[in-house]
Amino acid sequence: SRVALGGGGGDSPCKGGKLVRAGQTVGCIVRDLLNRYKVSNPSATVIPEGAFFNVYKDFVSTSSPSMQASIKQVIGASDTRVLWASIVFMTSADAESLSNARGHFIHDNLKELTDGLRARAPEGMRTIFFTDLERPGGGFTWTAVEDALIQNLFTGFSICFPVVFCVLVVASGNVLLALFATVSIAMIVVGVLGAVQVYHGWDLGIAESISGVIVIGFSVDYTVHLGHMYKEAWDQPSRESKTRFALTHMGGTVVGGGLTTALSGGVLFLCTLLFFTKMGTLLVWTIFLSMAHALLFFMACCAVFGPTGNFGSVHYAIGVCKRKLGFGKKD
Repeated sequence: SRVALGGGGGDSPCKGGKLVRAGQTVGCIVRDLLNRYKVSNPSATVIPEGAFFNVYKDFVSTSSPSMQASIKQVIGASDTRVLWASIVFMTSADAESLSNARGHFIHDNLKELTDGLRARAPEGMRTIFFTDLERPGGGFTWTAVEDALIQNLFTGFSICFPVVFCVLVVASGNVLLALFATVSIAMIVVGVLGAVQVYHGWDLGIAESISGVIVIGFSVDYTVHLGHMYKEAWDQPSRESKTRFALTHMGGTVVGGGLTTALSGGVLFLCTLLFFTKMGTLLVWTIFLSMAHALLFFMACCAVFGPTGNFGSVHYAIGVCKRKLGFGKKD
């Protein structure tokens, strides 16, 4: 009755690598009916189909009222036959802290188990299925909801990043600056989701899926300001001087804006609901990594590979196209 989960105890969210909690028994009404039948038929290993319903009625009628109520929770019958029965047990997993990935671990092992039982079962029992009614939020149904949220997260990424690139092209007026900024934002998103997994042990769930797209909105702010200031340094002769100009005139503003936003996220740590403290943690990580990538990675890219002159300029490219098409004055 103790089912070992695949992957071993180290990978399993269940204690000891066993699905059933230690000290708990598997409640199987069919086994109890068989034990009753064996009282008068000691050599029996199964209950004959024709005798099953009579054994069930005898078992129920000789039980106490409280026991009868318990029996009806695990087996159902009409006036002539048994309709369904359930096998109940308490899992050794901690349902309160069960992540989506670890919930899937149990789900996949149970699915493999029930698929094997269904393949070997007689025709009348091939409707076997499993569920987890005790897990907060509706059991494996909630795992499916989290799957949808995670899928929507990656759908959001596929929409947001192209939009962000286009917005940055318009804001900075330079394709190369927009590319540097988009790469920086992608690194920030990966950094935030990776940091909360490594340092806090959070897998992708509700708060992480929601914040994943929000992170893009927060992180784009700093790079777009620095990129715009780099572009405005048109009178500076080199990449290094343009970068120095951007950091001198906008670096302090970026740091100040990041600190005030991080402080607003810190207020969420005073909340008692886990969702808000998670959002506060995600917000602080986002601001910290956004400032680091904007001031270090993005500015380093500008200092080494940044555009000079008309290289990558959208306005210059538009002007060239207009002249080629005869809409502007030729040089």
